Amino acid sequence: MCAIIGMVSVNDEVIGPLKRAAFKHQHRSHRSAGAVTYDDKQKTYYLHRGIGRFTEIFSEEATSGLKGKIGIQHLRWATHGELTPDNVHPLRGVFRGRPFYVAHNGEISFRRELERQFSGFQPNVTADTKFIIGLIETSGASSFVEAL
Repeated sequence: MCAIIGMVSVNDEVIGPLKRAAFKHQHRSHRSAGAVTYDDKQKTYYLHRGIGRFTEIFSEEATSGLKGKIGIQHLRWATHGELTPDNVHPLRGVFRGRPFYVAHNGEISFRRELERQFSGFQPNVTADTKFIIGLIETSGASSFVEAL
């Protein structure tokens, strides 16, 4: 079981509401957690993730730098992929020179096919999410929305 939480705030930093929502869903994972926020004024992403319990990973000090009014958070109980720092979501990709982040819950049924297609892609990541990132990055689409 995992939990994915996404939020957009009109007025306030989003990390406070994200943490409160994650606190209510922390029973869904005691293995790893991560969050990424986006500050549209600075055009900057802020990422924090780790292995362990949500309450250990998201201390006040650890999350004080997660600025922005847009964010996603993932509490992960891995069903596929090893429990390593590289597999903690959200995972980063790059589309046309711009970063993006993905949090995914579940397994991809055609994983074997994708393993052949992306054999050297993000070699330290064993979570299925890397294939979603690979498909977006190599889509050839003219826009990110089209790639999705």
